[in-house]
Amino acid sequence: MCQRFDSRCVVDGYKITLSYSESESRSRGVTPCKGAGRCEMINTRLDIASRMSLYRMRAVKGGLLVVALVVNNFAYAGEAATTVGPIGGSDARAAVLPPPGLYGALGGIYVDMTGIYDKNGDEIYPDPVGSSKTLAYSLLYVYPFEVLGGSVASSISQSYGELCFGVSSSREKCSRGMGDIYSDLFFWSRNLTPESDPFGVTIGAGLGAVIPVGKYNVDEGKKGVPQRGGNIWDIVPNAAVTLSTKGVLGGDVTDISARLYYNHYLKNDATDYASGDLVHLSFAVSELYGKWRLGVAFDTFYQIEDDGSPDPRVAADISGSDGKRRYGFSSGPLVQKTFMLANRPWSVKAKVMLGQKAENNITINSTVLVLSTKI
Repeated sequence: MCQRFDSRCVVDGYKITLSYSESESRSRGVTPCKGAGRCEMINTRLDIASRMSLYRMRAVKGGLLVVALVVNNFAYAGEAATTVGPIGGSDARAAVLPPPGLYGALGGIYVDMTGIYDKNGDEIYPDPVGSSKTLAYSLLYVYPFEVLGGSVASSISQSYGELCFGVSSSREKCSRGMGDIYSDLFFWSRNLTPESDPFGVTIGAGLGAVIPVGKYNVDEGKKGVPQRGGNIWDIVPNAAVTLSTKGVLGGDVTDISARLYYNHYLKNDATDYASGDLVHLSFAVSELYGKWRLGVAFDTFYQIEDDGSPDPRVAADISGSDGKRRYGFSSGPLVQKTFMLANRPWSVKAKVMLGQKAENNITINSTVLVLSTKI
């Protein structure tokens, strides 16, 4: 049977189109389909999408905060669309902000690609080579005033790292550089329960944006070199809720949190490729035991609009792949510890997310370590 690897994939946001020529197919030991085109990778949207890691700050109980680095993940030289939020997605206490002040966080992220899947969720290339090593920083400022009875904050975050991808180890290509900036232009948070009640409900809402300043070279992308930047603006309205109750697993407090993002992508002006809008949900259940928090996080996204391109060849590929609509689901454990050092509150968090399902996408496993404090 002939083989033509022409499925568009994404890593938490990155999409890539692989189409091998006849000679390339034979060198891989497969029978090429008649008329198979040259290998083409169109970088559609940056990190996630292009910046192997986008991050953002999120608060933790006691005024400590957790950076959220969404491992938006490989920009494989293809058009990459990104999802945003905390490391591996928003998790514990997603709707809560710390007390007024400036907070900072540093994070390290390692991502390993585990599979490439078609529009039906079937694995089409079982042993791809792809990884990312990223260092990220994030700053969060909580303003010293309230709006409509709630706190207001702004944040900014950026990363630097190495991004690698290849259909085999001998063809792996890497690039290093800065990623795009993610900013919570504003995030509003309000506790709906009386101050005397230690438990209750906190809601949040905000507007974020991806600012395309990361390393991006459209010519290198067409040659299969992964890009750390995506050259795409992303406007991200979002909402969150956190429910805190008396501990049900022997701990002090049980927290259930969720944050919903709507990613609206603008066109990549270097390629005229347009990624369809995407809905992204992060959810977590955690238990607080003194200064320790243990929990499980879940992250899923679904593209609700078709991609678009003025190139007839690319448009035909989009049409044959269910509009390049991508879906992904991952989950994993998280551990967080808060402590005092030099009269400052600190938080350290470790999180592992395992990619489990994908359509028009790739699956990844990610490991994240974040250290944060009040500055």
